[in-house]
Amino acid sequence: MSVRLSAPRSAGCSSRSGLATWVLFGILFLWQMPHFLAIAWIHRADYERAGLRMLPAIDPEGGMVGRLMVCYCLALLAASLTPLVLGGGGPVYLAGALSLGIGFLACAVGFARYRSIARARGVLRASLIYLPALLMLLLWDGMPR
Repeated sequence: MSVRLSAPRSAGCSSRSGLATWVLFGILFLWQMPHFLAIAWIHRADYERAGLRMLPAIDPEGGMVGRLMVCYCLALLAASLTPLVLGGGGPVYLAGALSLGIGFLACAVGFARYRSIARARGVLRASLIYLPALLMLLLWDGMPR
């Protein structure tokens, strides 16, 4: 019995759809970092008790955690504008991606300046709003056709 692992050549994939796939991968990859860092900060004591060496356990003051959140949010903001560069998206996507990205970044900057569990929860909430909203915008007005 043989199993075919690759898609047939007539699957209709083009380099343009491959590029769109990489854009989605980049957005999801960059989004997960501030999201996960917020969770790790909120539950850092639990991770320590379990013997897991998460970044918040190594960086108890949270300076590095905050800087990483901001850096990933900046990169995410840039990645979310990539569909516009590739010829997709319109004014609705542009306005939505900028608003969502700036809001997520503002929460990360707030955490970086004044580290607390409440601000980490704010970053977590922002991440939970950001991703579904951005993906809806991508479906509606964002991806190149």
